Amino acid sequence: MSAPHHRHLTLLSLALVASACAWAEGADDLRFRASVGLLHDSNLFRLDPGANALALIGRSSAAETVRITSLGVNYNRAYSLQRVEFDLNYTDYKYQNFNYLSFAATNYRGAWRWSYTPHLYGNLSTSRNETLNSFVDFQGFSQRNLRTDTSTRLDATYELDANWRLGGGLSRSARKNAQQLVQEADYKLSSADAALRYVLPSGSSAAYTFTSTDGTYLNRPFPSAGLNDNSFRQTDNDLQLNWAISRDALATLRAGHRSRSHPNYPQRDFSGMTGGANLSWSFSPKSAVTAAWRRELDTYETNNSNFAQV
Repeated sequence: MSAPHHRHLTLLSLALVASACAWAEGADDLRFRASVGLLHDSNLFRLDPGANALALIGRSSAAETVRITSLGVNYNRAYSLQRVEFDLNYTDYKYQNFNYLSFAATNYRGAWRWSYTPHLYGNLSTSRNETLNSFVDFQGFSQRNLRTDTSTRLDATYELDANWRLGGGLSRSARKNAQQLVQEADYKLSSADAALRYVLPSGSSAAYTFTSTDGTYLNRPFPSAGLNDNSFRQTDNDLQLNWAISRDALATLRAGHRSRSHPNYPQRDFSGMTGGANLSWSFSPKSAVTAAWRRELDTYETNNSNFAQV
């Protein structure tokens, strides 16, 4: 069973950046930034055109203006063969009409780009991102439902010779919602991947990646009347081709297959093809044109659907 993918259907009718500033100490050192913005949404709660807004949300209109204030700091520095990157961002969201939705998020991402030798290198990275769940999925109009995503990854690449690259990695990630969201429940994931890549001096390359993921759903009653499982296993096979058409143009083609199985409710299993195509042309140092198409599958559990396709 499939469902149309709704998570990215939010429409913004106005987005104004009021001010932005940054200070830097050296090209690869410490940078500060600050910004203030206004965002206007004509239908924040995604109400149907004929819905009684006053009865549902206490106001005759679902329109909202959000003031977004952001402060951030970025650190990026190389130490011999190593590079350290860290970005910390504090963002305050103030809702004008529905003040109970206001919140402040502290998000970060950090990475150690390590290198043991010029031919053996990799990354150790971590991140945290907090956002407000879309009201497409969450219908608790009187509640604020924040989503927090965290992830940690360690990977390595070994250059077998001038063309061949062997890689692999381990990842852990988690999602937590402040209020229960059945369609995309809280979870923890552990995954391992292996990749083989062939690189040409022109910049063109071909790579195959296999990924195996074990997941556990959190805060779900089990057994479930809605046939919502408490764990799953997923495998992904991906083939990607990068074609350096010229110094300024790059084409990317990707084809893959995703399969997810559930130990207790196989009715929730799904599988299918994934892929994408991307063409990018840089016609100046600061300007580029990109055309892209993609097909993805991800879990989206309702009474009549198991996954979403975008």
